[in-house]
Amino acid sequence: MITFEIIAIKIIENKYLIDWDVRLSNGEKIDFLKYEPLLIEYAFPLKINYFIPIQIVLGAFVPLFISKYKEIKVQLPSINEDQIIINYWTNYLNEMFGVNAYSLMFEFIKQYQDQPSAEEIFKSGSTNIGLMYGGGVESTFSLSTIYHKKPVLIAVNGDNWMNSDKKKSLIKYSLIKDLTAKYNLNFQEITMNTRKLIKESDIIYNRFCTGNLFYFLSLPIADKYDISTIYLSTELEYALSENHDLSIHPRFIKNIYVNEKNFPLFVALHTAYSKIEMFAELSKTDFIKYIYSCFQNTDKRWCGECSKCFRISEYCDRIGLDKSIIGMQEGITGYRENSDLSVHYWKQMDKYYGKRKFMRENMIAVKHTIKRLNRLKNKLLKIQVAV
Repeated sequence: MITFEIIAIKIIENKYLIDWDVRLSNGEKIDFLKYEPLLIEYAFPLKINYFIPIQIVLGAFVPLFISKYKEIKVQLPSINEDQIIINYWTNYLNEMFGVNAYSLMFEFIKQYQDQPSAEEIFKSGSTNIGLMYGGGVESTFSLSTIYHKKPVLIAVNGDNWMNSDKKKSLIKYSLIKDLTAKYNLNFQEITMNTRKLIKESDIIYNRFCTGNLFYFLSLPIADKYDISTIYLSTELEYALSENHDLSIHPRFIKNIYVNEKNFPLFVALHTAYSKIEMFAELSKTDFIKYIYSCFQNTDKRWCGECSKCFRISEYCDRIGLDKSIIGMQEGITGYRENSDLSVHYWKQMDKYYGKRKFMRENMIAVKHTIKRLNRLKNKLLKIQVAV
């Protein structure tokens, strides 16, 4: 068993600062963690409410710990919503790991004044909406369909966040700035240092923690802007790939939002559209100019070397889109990914737009490779004869 302790929560203007500690049963530290306070920053002053930061810090660590150690005791402050916290995590972890597949014990050790209560800070009857926005094909497509409803765009960033490290993604955030200015949209950023503290792969962290974090990080924004529904855009391929990013999968996120009155819903949007269909629909709008969808955060908008650049380049070719519209260079080569999710991407691409072009280009590449190998073979034969 490991013991995870929330030592103190400070709400300082626009920041949550959370001191925490975790130890193995022998008292030793965990080697994949950096033992520093968890810091979350918003663009506006925060209300004095401890439910949200408690849920954030639990979401950032607890599912990952259970995936590795199975048994955990959590020591945390006692607030008005202790029973809500217990009920929420019991349901969440049962759905993620299975009943009786883990052990979680809560120990509430200190009374915090929690005014107002979490239920009181959310308004009932609101029709305002939020959209998780990362600048990629899915979220930009969804924005293109609901922008007239003026959704509040919500983005999470920080050191080492995949494709969302502002120090490495300046081009992405410049595009978002231009987009939100043109359409007069409210873009709200949340900056946190979670991925700096937890040295774990994106694949593992997204599987257990990211969906939960996105929701609870969004709640102060939902309160401030009177948001009743937070949308997450996910494509058909994502929905079909049940083993990918479990914590944020459209079939799982029903377990994330708090099933109490007034709390915002967390809803998957447009899962019937394949990614190439989203891209094709975007190409008919001005929104296509703003997408950023490269795995490598460099000084280029498109690195031209990663599998994502290769796939987006292929999308352009399949639908006949001039690559310069999205700032993409010609001549991108790469490889066809073979993960479960990526296989679905290419199947849908072939289904809706045919695979002759892709096959023709690959046949040409194969022929060139065979010629090079034959030339190399001939050179080696000559060397052997000479020897």
